[in-house]
Amino acid sequence: MDKKGFIANILEFFSNDSSCRCGSSDSSVSSLHDPMVPVPFTVIEAWEEYPGCNTFIVKPKDAQGSCDFKPGQFHMIYKFGCGEIPISNCSDSGDTENLIFTVMNVGEVSASLCALKKGDQIDLRGPFRSVWPIEQAKGKDVVIVSGGLGLPPVRPVIYHILKNRADFGNVSLLHGARTPDHLVYTDELKQWAKREDLHLALTVDDAGEADWNGNVGLNSLVMFVHSLNKNDGIIAGEGLWRWRAQSYLNDNSFENFDNFIGALIQFLASNNLKS
Repeated sequence: MDKKGFIANILEFFSNDSSCRCGSSDSSVSSLHDPMVPVPFTVIEAWEEYPGCNTFIVKPKDAQGSCDFKPGQFHMIYKFGCGEIPISNCSDSGDTENLIFTVMNVGEVSASLCALKKGDQIDLRGPFRSVWPIEQAKGKDVVIVSGGLGLPPVRPVIYHILKNRADFGNVSLLHGARTPDHLVYTDELKQWAKREDLHLALTVDDAGEADWNGNVGLNSLVMFVHSLNKNDGIIAGEGLWRWRAQSYLNDNSFENFDNFIGALIQFLASNNLKS
C-alpha cells in the first residue's frame, strides 16, 4: 500500500468521531468496569438522520453493562463479523439507562452500524479519553462551534449546560451543515431555537431549493480574538493531523498545509491586529 492509500485508510477509520484524540479514560467513570473488556448492548431504537447517517439508542444487555460516561468521551463499537470503530457518545451523560450514537456510513463497519435495527446486538468498550473541561466554564460565557457530524460529540456538553443553566453566563451554539438536509437532530434544534437562554445560529453551505430561513455561507474553521494586545486562535474543525493528512490527499504534498500553519503561528505570536 502506498503512502496516499495508507492515509486514506486512517482517515476512514477515524471519520466517524470528529473529536477523537488520544487520551486515557476518566478514572471516575465506570471505575468498577474494565473499559477494555467488550460488553454486549441491545439496540432499542434506530432511525435515519439523512441518507447515509443514522442514530441508534442502545441499552446494556445485562447487569454487567454500564451507561456511565462524561461529555467528551467515546466508545469503541464492535459489530460481529465487521470490526470495531470509535464513535463519540451523543446522549445525556445523566442518562444511566441508555447510550446514543450517530454514525456516518463511510466504510464496512460504519455501514453495518447504519443498518442496525431494533433488537440487534453490538459490543462496546470504553468509555475512553479525557473529558471536556466543563467545570472550568462555570460562571463564564460559553460558545460552542460545530459543523456536520461535529454536533454529536458536543451534544452531551449542551445537555449538561442546559440542565445546569444557572452555572453559566451567555451560551451560544454555532452550527453549520452542507445543506438543510444534512442537519442532524432537527427536532431538537427547533426546540433549542425557542429557548431564551440559548443563542442558536445555524448556517448551511448551500440552501439550494430548500425552504430555508437561516444563514447561508461557509463556516469558518479558524477564528481569532484580539484583546489586550494579544491574539488568540480558535480551531473549530477536526484534529490538525487529519487536516494535514487530507491536505496530502488533495495536493500530494504537505507543503500548502505546513505553510498555512507557519503563517498562523507567526500571526498568533505577534501583538498586532492584522487583516
